[in-house]
Amino acid sequence: MSNRVIARRYALEVPESDAPGCVSWRARDLSTSGDVLVTLLVGQQEADVALAAIAELGHPSLAVVLDHGVDEGARFVVTPARTGVTLRTALVKRPLPGVAEAARIGAQLADALATLHARGLVHGRLSPDTIVVDETGLPRIEDVPAGTLARPALRPADDLRALADVLRALVGASAGVPLIETPGISPQFAALVQSLSLVYPPDAVSACDALRRVADSAGRDPLAEPVDSHAAAALPDRGSARSTGRRLTFGVVAVLVSGVVVLGAIVAANLIDRREAAARIEQQAIPGPVVTVMGPATSTSEPTSISVPAIVPQQPAAATTGPRRIEVSSVVAIDPRRDNIENSATAWRATDRSLNTGWSTERYKESGMGGKDGVGLVLRLAVPSRVIRIVVDSAPVGATVAVYADRGVEPTAGPEGWALASDVVELVRRKTVIRVDRRSPATTLLLWISSLPAVADGFGVTINDVQIFGTPKGA
Repeated sequence: MSNRVIARRYALEVPESDAPGCVSWRARDLSTSGDVLVTLLVGQQEADVALAAIAELGHPSLAVVLDHGVDEGARFVVTPARTGVTLRTALVKRPLPGVAEAARIGAQLADALATLHARGLVHGRLSPDTIVVDETGLPRIEDVPAGTLARPALRPADDLRALADVLRALVGASAGVPLIETPGISPQFAALVQSLSLVYPPDAVSACDALRRVADSAGRDPLAEPVDSHAAAALPDRGSARSTGRRLTFGVVAVLVSGVVVLGAIVAANLIDRREAAARIEQQAIPGPVVTVMGPATSTSEPTSISVPAIVPQQPAAATTGPRRIEVSSVVAIDPRRDNIENSATAWRATDRSLNTGWSTERYKESGMGGKDGVGLVLRLAVPSRVIRIVVDSAPVGATVAVYADRGVEPTAGPEGWALASDVVELVRRKTVIRVDRRSPATTLLLWISSLPAVADGFGVTINDVQIFGTPKGA
């Protein structure tokens, strides 16, 4: 029990957990009589920028920051009191989830990590002990301040490798045992977990996308039924010829899948432009105790693999029929409600494959652009293609966008006359994947911006890069 009161408001009661450079306390908010968690930072004199970034996080699987500041020379962060149980406890008390549910949980966690990484933050302590589940059904990552500020040398890749360990725990796989040899585990899930364990794992956005696909397909996969770990331990000895053949089959599949993943990783490593990556590290890393890479280097190929979607770079077009990057032949910025020009002279920068340049909207006095419907980018495709998704890199976060599609001569106005091809989404992180729902080929896309985030001199957004993925007509 402690008698200390932080900021004349938070009465510390019982130590909750600690880490190098910080300690968390169960505390009571004297102004509301509610329970909270207070994390005190020791020796973090340059943490202000990181604390501000943590306070702006908004994700259902990340704890909300209620308050932060300095009290008697100690920086503190206040988050809601923990409810529910840790994932490790839940896995002991409840039946193990099947592959589909494990992939869905993993996708939610990867999406939360992507939000962290987009802010230049790294959790650094992801494990079944720092993930809490409650009656909402959503996993929640705790200890964000403790992990992010206490271990600044870590990188986003460390979080992805930790996520691989969490996924193994979800399906009850022992350390060191290949997942492909575990009954009930689909080859796609096994290969994805293996890729996340590599030295250069896919980024959190790609991992989230791949896990969602595995979750969607697992329900149709006979290998993906839920596994009861206690029942599995009681299975009879597989000494028959049939069982021996099955083990041999699993062994062969394991070798093949592992080979595909390793080969994909080698290709990915060879495609990385390390000079551009180094430039992005210097430009986008948060100063102070948090130093991190904001995302993977821009590549001319879509990250994917044969058995796991969107995790390693794809082979040349002739070698696969999967999604690939669609070239853009021209790009034009439009403002239909005014002069039909919205900094159109620099629109090409949105597709020049460099994160150091971009196209910016004009500056407005309000997020709704004075009552206009919006402004947008018209992207003409080099060949008619069935578009599956586009990836938008933007700054600052907070713009509201939608994707429209057309085939033939595109309408001069927008978005009237265009076919809506995606949900209306908010760009809540720097790099956002927008899924496109259009079965027929398109020749032109419209990235329509209907609401702008606040910037220093008003409201606006910069689109640093737009990548389009799909299947060219006839491929």
